[in-house]
Amino acid sequence: MNAASDAQFSQPRRVLVVDDDPLVGQAIARLLGPVHVTFAQSPAGAMGRIHAGGVFSAIVCDLFMPGMSGVEFFQEISRAFPGLERRIVFLTGYRGSEEVSAFLDRIPNLCLEKPPKAEALRNAIASTPADRGSPRPQGEGREEP
Repeated sequence: MNAASDAQFSQPRRVLVVDDDPLVGQAIARLLGPVHVTFAQSPAGAMGRIHAGGVFSAIVCDLFMPGMSGVEFFQEISRAFPGLERRIVFLTGYRGSEEVSAFLDRIPNLCLEKPPKAEALRNAIASTPADRGSPRPQGEGREEP
């Protein structure tokens, strides 16, 4: 890792890992060391943590999960918390269909192969947009002057 990415990554970060395999969450927590990692075993669980006020610098999300895919999770985050979707880093062991490949080509988010290398994962997380306050659900939290 170079000095610039070292300095950027050394700032306190909170990472949400969304994957149906708990071993992936444990492995990512080990790879990221001192970074605070929160694990959700489903996109619905991850949405619940975010709706409950969880603020995360980055979200590491599997592309293929039962119930809701990473693509659907991305779309849901985009609707509920506009801008937060830019903090998603995808993981996959399989690129899947042409639709998924087209989706990944359309968005600027990174997609790493499983198992991710520690440096690649750290760099991907460090490259997510900086926190700009707590995300709010669309249409909520606006006060009248």
